[in-house]
Amino acid sequence: MKDAEIDAIVFNTDTLHAFAKRAKELRTEKNLSLEALGKHLGYSRSAISSYECAVRMPDLKVLSAYSEFFDVPVDYLIGKVNTRMSLMAIACMSNLTNEDVGNWSEEVQQDIANFIKFRVQQEKINKK
Repeated sequence: MKDAEIDAIVFNTDTLHAFAKRAKELRTEKNLSLEALGKHLGYSRSAISSYECAVRMPDLKVLSAYSEFFDVPVDYLIGKVNTRMSLMAIACMSNLTNEDVGNWSEEVQQDIANFIKFRVQQEKINKK
C-alpha cells in the first residue's frame, strides 16, 4: 500500500482538525514560534502554519516527526485518545487498560503530571 493510500485511510475531517488543534497546543506549550518548530522538524514556517490551520493534511512522516519531537503518540495527535504517552506508560505500569485511561480529561492528565514532577523532586532531595 502506498503512503497516499495509507493517509487516506488515517485521515478524515475530524482527525485533520484534531491534529491542527493539538499541534498548535503542543507548540505553544513549548513557547515555540512557527518558524522555530519548523526548524526543529525540518519543515517551513508556512507548512507548520498550514497544519495548524487545518489547511494541509499531514502525512505519516509529519505525524512521526511531531510524535517524536513532542513525545506523544500519533493517536493523541489525531484525537483518537486524550492521553499523552507518558501517562499511558504509567497506566501500563498500574495495570490499567487503554480503555481505562484513553479519555482522561486535560485536568486529570495535568494533575497526574504535576504529581509525578512533585515525586521526582522529592526523590532528588532524598538522594542528596
